[in-house]
Amino acid sequence: MSARVTIEESPRELMADHNPPAIMRDPRIRSVSWRDLVGLSRWESVRELALPLPWLAAEIVLHASHLHVAASGAAFMFFLACLRVEHDLFHRNLSLPR
Repeated sequence: MSARVTIEESPRELMADHNPPAIMRDPRIRSVSWRDLVGLSRWESVRELALPLPWLAAEIVLHASHLHVAASGAAFMFFLACLRVEHDLFHRNLSLPR
C-alpha cells in the first residue's frame, strides 16, 4: 500500500492496515482505564469552571504586592487553566446548554 491516501480508500480500510506501535500492544498499557473527552458530573463541571479562579486571585494579589515576576507566573497558570476550560467547552464535556 502506498503512503498516499486515495479517494477510494475509506478511513476504516486505512485503519485495518495500520499496525499500532508496540507500546499500545503492551497489556500493562491496555489495562489502564482512561477518561478522555467524556461528560462530567455537575460537581466536576463546577470544579472545572472554577479552576482558573485561584490563579486569577493569585495574580491580582501578587500584582498588588508589587511582585510582578511572580504575578507573571500566576498569569501564565491562569491562561493554562482557562485553556483547559476552553478545551472542555469546545468538546462539550461540561454538560452546559448551548
